[in-house]
Parts: sequence; C-alpha cells; structure tokens
Amino acid sequence: MAKIICPNKEYTGVSASVSFCNGVGETEDIRLIKWFEDHGYTVVNNEKVVEKAAIDEKEKEEVTAEETATEKEMYTKKALEGMAALDIDELAAREGVDISNCKNKNEKIEKILEYQKVKEEK
Repeated sequence: MAKIICPNKEYTGVSASVSFCNGVGETEDIRLIKWFEDHGYTVVNNEKVVEKAAIDEKEKEEVTAEETATEKEMYTKKALEGMAALDIDELAAREGVDISNCKNKNEKIEKILEYQKVKEEK
C-alpha cells in the first residue's frame, strides 16, 4: 500500500477514488499513484507497491514480445500439413495470401510457404 500525501495537509474527502483523512490517503493502484505524482502529491511507496509495479512492467514487456513473435511467426510445411483445411484458409486470409486458385490443401500450403519465403526476404 502506498501513502498519498496531499499538498493540503488538512484535506479530508475523496480524490481520484482515494479517500483522504487529514491529507493522507492510501492506494495500491499503480495508475492512481502515477496520477497523484503527476499532480503534485507526495507518494510514499511501500515495497509491495514497487514490486507490483516491476511485475506489471515485466508482464507488459512479455506481452509485447509475444505480439512481436506472433507477427513474425513462420510456419513449417509439417506444421501446415497438421492443420485443418479451415485453419489454413483462415491463416491465408489473415496473412493476405491469395489461395483462390488453389484446388486442394497441398496447393494452399505451397502458396503460404512461398508467401512466407518472400516475406522473410524483405
């Protein structure tokens, strides 16, 4: 829990959803802590709050890394062969691969692999 200290030491009431009594309030919400800091309040952090902020930041970085990996995801022929035809159609649509002239699953797979190769070269 972080202590939030108002510029007005006598303030009692609610500000940004935090209850204050005699100018002191408490919150664990990282966004609110940042808001109070940005608006001139004094924030006294507890280790738990600092740890939570570090964990939240690490999770954001992991999600960003996963999104980047997904954007660059490449499929092997074996992986594509293991997919259902409908999944291959969805993948082709998502990647923007034109498979309209393909007569079967194997032709669709070859089209996707060709597209990936060209994309990788860029």
